[in-house]
Amino acid sequence: MKNNLKNIFIGSKKYFWTAAALVVLFDQFTKYVFFRLSLDTPHLVVVPNFFNIVQRGNPAAAFSLGPESPLFYIIATVIGLFVLIWLLADAPPDALLPVLGLGTIAGGAVGNLADRFFIGEVRDFIDLHWFWRFHWPAFNVADAAICIGVTMIIIESFRKFSHSEKCL
Repeated sequence: MKNNLKNIFIGSKKYFWTAAALVVLFDQFTKYVFFRLSLDTPHLVVVPNFFNIVQRGNPAAAFSLGPESPLFYIIATVIGLFVLIWLLADAPPDALLPVLGLGTIAGGAVGNLADRFFIGEVRDFIDLHWFWRFHWPAFNVADAAICIGVTMIIIESFRKFSHSEKCL
């Protein structure tokens, strides 16, 4: 493991840092823009019956579940980031998709970590619904990046599984 840590900036692993940085920058930029808006109504309709901009604070975890303790989530996120670095160190040098997946997860985690650290809660602004019936909880770019990163890793795991099946 010690030798692997030296290699977390080499080959495709450098894209982990690029993906993470881009996600953090885009997440914080969009939060800055949308929370600077003065909304005269509870929401700004972008696409009628589907997509609104809202301003919501979430002191808990995903879907507002869990304790409302910023310190708890700050500590959990830092531990999670160490796990992501460990996974990056153990990734094969040519594993681009999982490295990008880990990077987008890390970027999303850092984006929400910054909110918790500086504001005490995560700022959500994307509100998706279908005619106000089927309503998804508000989220942000960091949340979307985490989901996209997990999807990338799942896709890669199926590709590896499919490849190992052909080799048998």
